[in-house]
Amino acid sequence: MSPNDLVARQTPEWPVNNWGQGTPSQPTTTLALSTTFTPPSSCALPSQIDILPSPGYLIWWNEPVPFPGRTVSDCYPTEFLKSYTSIAPTTTGALGSSIVPAMSPLVCPQNFCTQYVGDNNYIACCPSGYRFATTGLPTLSDRPAYGGICYTDIPQGQELTAVVYDAKGSTRQEIWAPSTTGAQGWAHPIDGWAASSATAGCAVKRDVSTDSSSASKSSQKPLSSIVGSTKKKAKKVKGGAIAGAVLGALIALIAVLGLVLFLLRRRKRAKEGERGSESENGSQVDGAQIHQKDGDDARVEVNAVPYSELGVKKDHAHEMSVEQHVSELPAGADGRQSGR
Repeated sequence: MSPNDLVARQTPEWPVNNWGQGTPSQPTTTLALSTTFTPPSSCALPSQIDILPSPGYLIWWNEPVPFPGRTVSDCYPTEFLKSYTSIAPTTTGALGSSIVPAMSPLVCPQNFCTQYVGDNNYIACCPSGYRFATTGLPTLSDRPAYGGICYTDIPQGQELTAVVYDAKGSTRQEIWAPSTTGAQGWAHPIDGWAASSATAGCAVKRDVSTDSSSASKSSQKPLSSIVGSTKKKAKKVKGGAIAGAVLGALIALIAVLGLVLFLLRRRKRAKEGERGSESENGSQVDGAQIHQKDGDDARVEVNAVPYSELGVKKDHAHEMSVEQHVSELPAGADGRQSGR
């Protein structure tokens, strides 16, 4: 379904709506949206859609008024919803529309991109992943994007989480996927005047060359491309994290080995110093034994070594050979024993 089939929001002859609102008039006031609106994380999911009731069964990204008397305000700024008017379709061929005031100054909400840039800082913002298209000649010359539509192609078989509305306004959540090609999801642009000169693109941090190329064509990648790109980036990040971890481990290992070698060398030098100190202070040396230590002087008992080995001659005391035996002398007249 082409976005050109949508009834423009500024169409002079409005279709008779079945919500009892009558024929709406064009907005003549502007509202300020000067700060960045940050919606809940659930609003930023491109896979979250609303399927409106018959006769259109339109697919919208976070439709603020999905059913008469019901407003879902979480995903849009309060300033945008203050004068928002939804026009319901009345026949199968009618697609409905909406009326919104212009924002001035305008700062695109988070996860929105500037998809249209006109004169005098005029811009239109679309959700990230959506492109912008006009639906007819504008009747408000100073708002050329008013009545336009943000849209994205939904590939055949692409599964999305859908909140489905029936004719009574009841809802159910289901996994939905288009069975044919050409399906599209729509979203409401937010248009107005930026406080300063604006350029097309997204405010989020991305590759500058990619943003410039996409902005010049006033287009964004479809959901399938976004999913594929996200997976590729996740793989790159995972590989980089692994490489960084390995490099860090190697550096840590080298540092530990260097510390171990330093401590071993220090210990070896300490032992060598202790040995030299021991030899100077009377500690045990080869060939000697500590016998007693008196103050700082050590008395050393040298291992016994035969004098002959030292080359010193010494006369040894020994008994002389006795050829005659000692006997008693003969006694004299004084009564001593005499010889026979």
